Amino acid sequence: MKKIIILVSFLFPVVGFSQVKVAEPKFRFDKNRLSYVVSVENVSGTRVKGGVCVRFFDADGFEIKHDSSGEINFAPKAIESANGYALIEPKLEREIANVKLYFAKYRCADSPGEAISNVVSVKYGASNPDGSADSLSTNKNNVKKYKSGLEYSWWPANDNASCQPSEKNICLTQQEYMEICKVAEGISKGGIDWRATFGSGEEKRLLEGGQYDDIRVVWAQSMAGKEQCYGVVTASGIVNGNSMRKEIQGVVKKFIVDNTGKVLVHSFDLW
Repeated sequence: MKKIIILVSFLFPVVGFSQVKVAEPKFRFDKNRLSYVVSVENVSGTRVKGGVCVRFFDADGFEIKHDSSGEINFAPKAIESANGYALIEPKLEREIANVKLYFAKYRCADSPGEAISNVVSVKYGASNPDGSADSLSTNKNNVKKYKSGLEYSWWPANDNASCQPSEKNICLTQQEYMEICKVAEGISKGGIDWRATFGSGEEKRLLEGGQYDDIRVVWAQSMAGKEQCYGVVTASGIVNGNSMRKEIQGVVKKFIVDNTGKVLVHSFDLW
């Protein structure tokens, strides 16, 4: 069951210097999985490492659940999309009244008072109890219009490159790009291999030889106001003798349809 989530947010400054700015989140509840996506911006002059902590509270202020995003290590002035999900039963999900989000060095091991960002406080509520849609809305009926054997491509309007239509390549408008993103159900092996070519040493090793713990496709708005489709792979493995787990993201540029009819991301990179 999916739900539209109504959000009313309040941004509370953290005492001291905030290195990261956390935007308003979006949520989606589907069966026992409460997913979230939120943009974060490094507003400091140095590289920042850490992650987002999301805490769910009932109307009396008792914490029901918390979850941490994957680790983010980003350069000054960079903007990233933090994603994750909490496994929670529908009965408990209906009891959620407020959510707090913040960015901290040790994520949920740090309290809000130890955050290196603003603390976002969100009133959480479901406006559609029978769940015909959600805040990251998805219409699976739209999948039928996409055909296997074709590639569906998108390029930003200000990119030096451009989409070249052909019999096998369909160029997407911004609206079509959003629609296909919201019905995508995963990332193809070719898409992961493509992202590996743009990855750092650690990312490349994890994508090429690690284990994929989670694969997601999300439509999100950056703090710069750009709405784009993001591919997110959480990969783990051994790198240089050390155990590592990392969330690897990228902007989606291409989609395909597999032989079962599922829409998959087929290309995502750093920009």
